[in-house]
Amino acid sequence: TPVFKPDFIQFLRELDLKNNISYQILIENGQLNIRVQGDWKYSIFAEVPMLAIVQELYWLHKLEPQEYYLAESNFEQNLDEKIKYLKTTNIRFAEFGTSRRFSLDLQRIAVKRFKEVASERFISTSNVLLAKEFGLTPSGTMAHEYFQTWQVLASSFETSQKEALEAWVNEY
Repeated sequence: TPVFKPDFIQFLRELDLKNNISYQILIENGQLNIRVQGDWKYSIFAEVPMLAIVQELYWLHKLEPQEYYLAESNFEQNLDEKIKYLKTTNIRFAEFGTSRRFSLDLQRIAVKRFKEVASERFISTSNVLLAKEFGLTPSGTMAHEYFQTWQVLASSFETSQKEALEAWVNEY
């Protein structure tokens, strides 16, 4: 049985973010301010990639080149320690690091190493690009934005989570 209904698949096929959302990026009082404008059903798709870009730029410009390379080196050492620990447990895990990653390159290394070395524990990644690249089925969680939206759509704030979950059950 397909997970998604035909109307949602059709929405994704026709999804055109370039013509349905606009961005305004400003530095105000030394602070980065990004505004995304457009219908929520389109603009919500900008959040995770935008956070990933901002995180990468933050680290790239915050650290001196030697510090940046040291951070990359420490990442791989920490990754080795985590994998070594995971092999001593029955913990199963998925990788959800896209929006807060140091860099795409290091996230790719982590997913690759998890698949190669900890495949009996590693479930998948939420990064669809990396899941495709490494032959994994992407996995994810129910996004907090879903519940935030229902706080507006529901008949009352007090019933918003219940109504959100009922709508989810009815859809899936």
